[in-house]
Amino acid sequence: MNRLRQVTSAIRQDGTNQVNLITSTAERQAAVEFAKAAAMRPFIVGSALNTIAQDQEVGKSVRDFGEPADARGQCERDTDPARFAR
Repeated sequence: MNRLRQVTSAIRQDGTNQVNLITSTAERQAAVEFAKAAAMRPFIVGSALNTIAQDQEVGKSVRDFGEPADARGQCERDTDPARFAR
């Protein structure tokens, strides 16, 4: 009976370890993809603004309208080099 408990416990622990491995792998992959997206955001926004700036009337309207303050703050945080220094 004791051996059955040991085997059952080992199987349960192995299942837990496999779930933890899958979870940590998924979290790592998600973190990598979010980092890629965050790194690309300034380039994408800059390219879009350059395209918009080609039409002076539209460019003026965009500048007059402006970007919400929270979006500007987010962009500054995303591109702040000090954030990546360790």
